[in-house]
Amino acid sequence: RYFDTAASAHEPIVITSEDVAARILQTAWRGYMSSKIFKYYRDLINFRMSGDPSVMLKTINPQEAGLFDAAMGIHLRFRLGRGRGADFPPVIYYKVFTHNPLCDVNAFAPRDYTKHRPPSAGELHNRRPPPPDGEGGG
Repeated sequence: RYFDTAASAHEPIVITSEDVAARILQTAWRGYMSSKIFKYYRDLINFRMSGDPSVMLKTINPQEAGLFDAAMGIHLRFRLGRGRGADFPPVIYYKVFTHNPLCDVNAFAPRDYTKHRPPSAGELHNRRPPPPDGEGGG
């Protein structure tokens, strides 16, 4: 039942048995629908764990799904978790595991290795020309 707060500010709110019954039914229905949604996500993850997880990753995050291929030797593990700020519906999280050796060049020194290297201070301030490529000066 809808109560106008401005009109009933001085009058007590009367809660009838129909209101109590409606609240019980609404709570039960929300619980039923929440459990159906959770079971859908759970069964979706369990089904994909037995099959090819790259198909599911394409639906969750298509940009990162294009980065993985069979030669990388990875597998994915999916789980349900709480989203940011909301408890429900659950959010699908995934973790990437590697089986092959992995070398991430930009992990410790993030720089652009394809960019032209500026001359060093020694090359700029010496009065003699720099040595040609292949001849080093340590």
